[in-house]
Amino acid sequence: MESDGQGVARLPVYRAALPFLRDLWVLAKARVVSLLVFTAAVGELLAPATFTHWPAALAGLVGIALAGGAGGVLNQIVEPALDQHMRRTHGRPLANGRIGRSGAIVYALVLMSLAIAILSIWTNPLTLVLTLLGTVGYGVVYTLYLKPSTPWNIVWGGLAGALPPLIGWTAVTGQLAALPLVLVALIFVWTPAHFWPLAIYCRRDYA
Repeated sequence: MESDGQGVARLPVYRAALPFLRDLWVLAKARVVSLLVFTAAVGELLAPATFTHWPAALAGLVGIALAGGAGGVLNQIVEPALDQHMRRTHGRPLANGRIGRSGAIVYALVLMSLAIAILSIWTNPLTLVLTLLGTVGYGVVYTLYLKPSTPWNIVWGGLAGALPPLIGWTAVTGQLAALPLVLVALIFVWTPAHFWPLAIYCRRDYA
């Protein structure tokens, strides 16, 4: 504890900031993003001459993390009313009112701007385009159009989450290839099989 000079104890600033930082972490869906970064790293490790091009490889991972975080924020900006009615999501910062919509929009813009800058400077146009496609595919197409309109939303929306191995590969090589496309196909097929059991388990919430 620290004193304010009048005998009133107060917490250190860093301790008071921890809940806010935790909310930013949740808002960016950091646990989900960590899986995107992991699969992107696999794509990079399988690419030829990865360690020779390590600055581009590192920039690719940072860019994917930031863009994925921006997509997670966009998802929650669109769905706070829905999140409030689900046990799994009612405690999210936007749904709970701990962070406002305008603040979340600024946060998403900052994350996306940093991602674009890093990928533009240290990788290549193909990697930037694929990353933008993945972010828009998840944050806009999947969230705004597929989820409300079709039960097949996770099948087509899962393509955005399947792109990171290819993005990791292109960050190093600047080219498409068969091997990372196979990895994309594997994740694309795995995503519904993973998510549908979760949907069944939470079927009352989703209903």
